[in-house]
Amino acid sequence: MKLRPIQTESLDSVFSSFRAGGTYHLVNACVSFGKTIVASEIMRKSHAEYGAKCLFIAHLKELVEQTVDKFSKVAPELSCGVFMGAKKQDADIVVGTWQTIARNLESIGAVNLIIIDEVHYYSKKYQDIVDYFLALNPRLRVLGVTGTPYNLKEGWIYGEKKIWPEPCFDARIDQMIELGYLSPYRYKMADEMKELDQVKKTAGEFNEAELEGLLTEERHMGTVKHVIETYASDRKSIMIFCVTIEHAEKLASFLGVEAVHSKLHHSQVRSRIDAFKRGETRIIVNVSMLTVGFDAPSVDCLVVARPTLSPALFVQMAGRSLRIAEGKKDALILDLVGNYLRHGLPSNPKIRKPKEKEDAKEKEKNTASVCPECFEIVEDGTICPYCGAELLAKKEIIERDEALKMKEIEREQLKPKVVKFWEKLDHETGNGNKGSLFCINTTTGGRPLFKFCGTGTKKILRERERFEGLKIGDSLEIVATAYGPWIV
Repeated sequence: MKLRPIQTESLDSVFSSFRAGGTYHLVNACVSFGKTIVASEIMRKSHAEYGAKCLFIAHLKELVEQTVDKFSKVAPELSCGVFMGAKKQDADIVVGTWQTIARNLESIGAVNLIIIDEVHYYSKKYQDIVDYFLALNPRLRVLGVTGTPYNLKEGWIYGEKKIWPEPCFDARIDQMIELGYLSPYRYKMADEMKELDQVKKTAGEFNEAELEGLLTEERHMGTVKHVIETYASDRKSIMIFCVTIEHAEKLASFLGVEAVHSKLHHSQVRSRIDAFKRGETRIIVNVSMLTVGFDAPSVDCLVVARPTLSPALFVQMAGRSLRIAEGKKDALILDLVGNYLRHGLPSNPKIRKPKEKEDAKEKEKNTASVCPECFEIVEDGTICPYCGAELLAKKEIIERDEALKMKEIEREQLKPKVVKFWEKLDHETGNGNKGSLFCINTTTGGRPLFKFCGTGTKKILRERERFEGLKIGDSLEIVATAYGPWIV
């Protein structure tokens, strides 16, 4: 299989980085770059020229299957060992899910190269795997590959005091568009969804239950129908992103189209996706099933009905529409939930560390203008090139962003904070049940928050683990439960 010039360049950069030394290496390669093809060629070359045993780790079985298929095309003379579910096949090239690999480390033996796909998901579980193989081979090379080298917890995953160094190769969306490998796109922010100011956050993301309740209201589903009819009447292949399965089902029913999600039988999902890819159905609704690794170049319109605080998820959703296809002049992204205000444009997203103040110059650089008539996001000029209206000034956008941020800060300041917390062991309830009583005093004063967990239950372990992570001064999200208020 012949590589594109940009893929050959990435290959050379990776091996130069390997030769320069160090354990960890990183490649930033956006959608449609062909990460799996390049990773397969890296493994083929490493084995052919250096006798290296290679291990490719993914987090989804679909990505494992995709990698095995691509490797068979790159190196048909070699076979892959697969570690996934019940399969445990050792070979010179091993491809598997981290879950199966982690449970069967001793079955693989020493390796020379580990490639980690979608490395922005890297966690302690991945690190444990790497540490095991590093102990067997101190000269191990570990290559992380991703198109979104950032996450909610850290911002950029690489840099000073982090495991991952600066990428040895970069292929960003704007570069790939310029080179003709990705489709140009238009971006309309047809709604800001100011109601999201009132939606609480859970683990750094919008609370899904609250979002579901809000977005399944008929007025919001009506907005989806309206923007498709108004702005996407000429689009041939439309993908809609929703928050939950319930949201997807209700919206699909409202629009008279089909949805795909994890509760459907695999054959039903396959049938609906295949019909969509063949052009037999024009619109498909999904939750997260089509976010990573889904390849349908014909998609020329995205309707984003899923707000997110994650820049990686934002860019991954946008990427589903950016592949090139015959007769496709551009992609249209219809943002109905104000994701642009949080992240900027997908080809140049704003990435910040959590709670980090954004530099005013950086904000100015990353902020385009919004057409007040057709809602097009326009990066340059004072007149909308699509409808001729005078554009909103960047200053207005900046002021609006700042107002949103101040509201979030005010919400954070109003949250109750931890003053004291403790676990009362060997507590006995009035009914004679024995266990632990977890208690928290907050800045609101009054009676402590408390939760009882019986001895030997999973709940007691979960709450004990949560208490270990609490600190005095932490802000709390408190919800009403059947047994009284408690933290989420």
